[in-house]
Amino acid sequence: MKKLVIEIPENISEDEIRKVILNYLRKREVVLKFYKLIENVDWERMEEEHERFRREFRFRATH
Repeated sequence: MKKLVIEIPENISEDEIRKVILNYLRKREVVLKFYKLIENVDWERMEEEHERFRREFRFRATH
């Protein structure tokens, strides 16, 4: 487990602290899910399909 250290001004309530921490954890979870999604992508194949689609779309658009 990792340790998270946060410096907090004295005039902030516990509820506000909880909100900040929960917001951080939610954002962190979203970022981790995003990177897991793109982890196994074959970028060369993606680029080839992108170029093929662009060529075909241009061809269809001219006829």
